[in-house]
Amino acid sequence: MKILKLSQGFTLIELMIVVAIIGTLASIAVPVYQDYLIKVKVTEGLALVASAKSNVSENAINGTPFNSGWVAPYPTGIVSTDPTGVSRLPASSGIAINNANGEITITYTNRIAPGSPTLLLIPVDSGSALTPGKLIQGGMIDWQCHSATPPLNNILRTHVGTLDPKFAPTDCRA
Repeated sequence: MKILKLSQGFTLIELMIVVAIIGTLASIAVPVYQDYLIKVKVTEGLALVASAKSNVSENAINGTPFNSGWVAPYPTGIVSTDPTGVSRLPASSGIAINNANGEITITYTNRIAPGSPTLLLIPVDSGSALTPGKLIQGGMIDWQCHSATPPLNNILRTHVGTLDPKFAPTDCRA
């Protein structure tokens, strides 16, 4: 009868190869995951801005001041004019409507990036910016999103936010 010799485990070189493969995968996956988390946090600001967009649209249809009747949402740990995201005062809301043209600014805390980055939502009527007191002509408002580098097909390209385009939603990138 023949006795088979059983293997005793892995060799050192096999273990080193496994560790090298895991290290390579981790060095790629961790930065991608961190960018993904920031993108998810950016969408929080876009969700908070829904009432402001409705308000600007309604007021533009009626020819009233763009921020008339609007109440800013309370700040969060992600969307706030307080860079630390600690303040819960209504005055620290990270959502603001510009009464001159209806632009909505979303201000993020330092949890997104240092320096409180901003994202702009610009209302456009028939290819031109809104003007106070003037009724909209095209029947609907198109919202354009501007990060630090707005898309080439958008108007008012001089109006830019400060958010790095890699963290912005797809329609906000150049």
